[in-house]
Amino acid sequence: RKYKNLFEKYRMPWSTGGSGYMVLEKIIENYEEYKKFVEKTKKYYESEREKFSHFMAFPSKTNYLTCKIQNEKSFKNLIKDQNIHVRFMEDFGMSGYIRIGLKSIKDNQLILNLLRKNAKKEV
Repeated sequence: RKYKNLFEKYRMPWSTGGSGYMVLEKIIENYEEYKKFVEKTKKYYESEREKFSHFMAFPSKTNYLTCKIQNEKSFKNLIKDQNIHVRFMEDFGMSGYIRIGLKSIKDNQLILNLLRKNAKKEV
C-alpha cells in the first residue's frame, strides 16, 4: 500500500492491522471530505449538548454527558419501556446522576423529555 511506510513511521507500537490501514488510507485520500465531516459532527454535538445544559453536571466536549436527575427510582420507571439505555452513576458514588451518550436528534429529544418529566416529579 502506498501509505504503509507513512503509517509505520507514525504508528503506535502495536499493530494497526489491515482494516486500520484501509480506513487511514481512505481518510487521507478523502481528507477534505473528512474535515467537513468532523466539523459538521462537532457542530452537531455542540448544538445537542446545549439542549441538555440545564441538566449537565459537568461541562463536556464529548458526546457523553453526566446529568443530574431528581429521583432515580422515578427516572428508572420512566425509561424502562422506552428502549433507551443510560448509565446510572451510583456505583461511582454519584447517586442522582446518569451518563448518557448523544445519539440521533429523535433519541436525544426522547431522553431530554424524560429528564424534564423527572425534574417535575416530587422527590
